[in-house]
Amino acid sequence: MGGHCNPVGSGGYAVLRGLLNDSQVRELAALRGTGRTDDRVPLAAEELGCGNLFYFSRRLPAPLEDLRTAFYRRLAPIANRWNGALDISHRYPDTLNVSYCRTARRDKHVRSRTSAGC
Repeated sequence: MGGHCNPVGSGGYAVLRGLLNDSQVRELAALRGTGRTDDRVPLAAEELGCGNLFYFSRRLPAPLEDLRTAFYRRLAPIANRWNGALDISHRYPDTLNVSYCRTARRDKHVRSRTSAGC
């Protein structure tokens, strides 16, 4: 695959090299534990693999916001096609609605804590 990305099918993820430069990666990594991230979720706890998922308490840093918007625009139609093929009625809007994401995240945490008896 030319080194650009790993096939998603082989490991369930893709490495997209060059999206962030080394300086941006260091700046983002330095935000852990500074109050800019308000939650850390081990991916294994969500059955999403290994590593950690960090949530930002405020607006995403610019490079991540730009990537999220660009990826969403291309991935939402794919997700909607899959939902249609799987006879799932939920459809994602054409444009990203950040307040929808925050509400969904909050509701998911409420559901998971409630079902865990917390």
